[in-house]
Amino acid sequence: KCFNDKIHSYCIVVNALNAQGKPQEALKVGLPVLIQLGEAIETSCTKATTISELMKTKQMMSGKTDDDFLTMKEINRGDKIAALRLLGSLSLSARIKDQKLLPLIILRMVQIS
Repeated sequence: KCFNDKIHSYCIVVNALNAQGKPQEALKVGLPVLIQLGEAIETSCTKATTISELMKTKQMMSGKTDDDFLTMKEINRGDKIAALRLLGSLSLSARIKDQKLLPLIILRMVQIS
């Protein structure tokens, strides 16, 4: 199987590890997969990193109206959809184990969408 065929399995493993109370292991499994999906998350979370990502997200949203957001095209790239699913699962891991990582995950989800 190719990598794209395995992404769903990685999401299941991350969810299973979270359910077993092993969020650190879930992060160890999921973060490298994000790199392969082109959505690497900086794991050495500093305040500067978070602010930088926040400013990037703010710039992406700058000038957008409510109507712009309501009429956005649906994401149709499989790799981006997979990244969003995995990021959603990893947000639970980060919430439990590494709260400094959580804003970066949420901001990346906004950037992708």
